[in-house]
Amino acid sequence: RYRFRRARGETVVNLGQSVQGVARDLIPLLQDEDGNVRRMVVGLLGEMFRSDDRNPSSGGEAREIAKELLPLLKDKEIWVRMCAAYALGKMFRSDGRNPSSDGQSREVTQELVPLLKDEDEDVRMHAADALARIGAKEYAKELFPLLKDENESVRGMAAIALVELGEKGQVPKDVIEDIKSALDWGGDCAERAKAALKALGVSAEDIRKAKEEE
Repeated sequence: RYRFRRARGETVVNLGQSVQGVARDLIPLLQDEDGNVRRMVVGLLGEMFRSDDRNPSSGGEAREIAKELLPLLKDKEIWVRMCAAYALGKMFRSDGRNPSSDGQSREVTQELVPLLKDEDEDVRMHAADALARIGAKEYAKELFPLLKDENESVRGMAAIALVELGEKGQVPKDVIEDIKSALDWGGDCAERAKAALKALGVSAEDIRKAKEEE
């Protein structure tokens, strides 16, 4: 059992239930007045229904959860928007189970695109990341302006995303340094940055040196 302390009272979630049961308990908390609660719940749902080899059963349930997460891409809280973008990117990762060409994935990508112009750099970065994970090649051009973003991390992620979406020719040489800064990021981002640099012709030795400098 897990207790979510809220602005008013608390909600108890029984973690001994099935995944679907836990999700049913969590979904109402997406409307909680406390932004921290909304953020934590989004993160939990994103992990529970991520699309990868460790969670092969996420397909159908993920689509139902996505319907609940989509409105949070417009949440007033920066961290909630960011976490929602990240969660949806993980849930609809293009790996054969959730191709970006299907109906709901198209809806998700359409809702993510406006976040590329969000006022917050972390939201812009995670929106770019999500579009790449989903494999939204039809929206690659929407990433072009981010290559000139004022934030280094946004430029780096936009470049990584474009390489992954088959548009490496659009990545200018001066943005390669921004990709190198991603070599010390958490999760799978470091490996993705390394792969992007290789695709752009950066030598293994230069990548190694760049990683040591970060």
